[in-house]
Amino acid sequence: MHRLYCTPTELTSAVKAGSLILTGREAHHAVDVLRLRIGEEVNVHDGEGRILSCKVRKTARGRIELIIESIAEVPRTEWQIELAQALTKGDAFDWVIEKATELGVHRICPVITRRTVVKIEETAMAAKLERWRQISIAAMKQCGTPWLPSILPAVQFDQLIQQWQERELELIGVLTERTALIKTWFGRFKVQHGRVPRSVRIWIGPEGDFTPQEVQVLIEKGCSPFTLGPNVLRAETAAVCASAIVLQEYLGMSELGDSNSPEGK
Repeated sequence: MHRLYCTPTELTSAVKAGSLILTGREAHHAVDVLRLRIGEEVNVHDGEGRILSCKVRKTARGRIELIIESIAEVPRTEWQIELAQALTKGDAFDWVIEKATELGVHRICPVITRRTVVKIEETAMAAKLERWRQISIAAMKQCGTPWLPSILPAVQFDQLIQQWQERELELIGVLTERTALIKTWFGRFKVQHGRVPRSVRIWIGPEGDFTPQEVQVLIEKGCSPFTLGPNVLRAETAAVCASAIVLQEYLGMSELGDSNSPEGK
């Protein structure tokens, strides 16, 4: 089943009208790339949990009209995964956005650390955010997730610390500190609280890692240092690997029954 995207506002209006007209980027994708024909079925996601099941009514250059047959609403999971990822060079951060979307990460916070090489001018941030948003939308259409992650503007490490909002489990990937596996930290949390954490934030540094001072600040804030094995991974590899492990921990706990859900017993 092919998938398209519309904004939540567009979807709400379309449901009232019983049909949806797409133009611009999405119409080009539907008509010129997917080559959808009249009568074909297609799903339309709004990135906020709603999915329209549609059939193509009309197509034209730069325009496609869809008949809405049904709507499904998929609630957010009880748990949330946030990725606090240091900005990386080249297109590596684009890849992080894509893979984090596929894995169901809820929030992505680009961080500028002491060793971050990439600098984004404030005037260029809006364009960068739109680029990341389009990458995330493309990933959503490919993998079928009903929810897009929130992608925040890049923020200085010190500012993020000053505005600290603690998640139930804070995890930091490091190369120098004594560490444990992510699975171990999940297990310890469950022993202490009788349930898995409702929210997890994963901190991943740049190439060259966080500075010792940054690591110390995060550990003093309650972050649990974890390892991904004996090899030194690229920052983007570490981000995706850690996110996948956290997702697997949640999925594994869910299979064990309601007593292991974030809501507890």
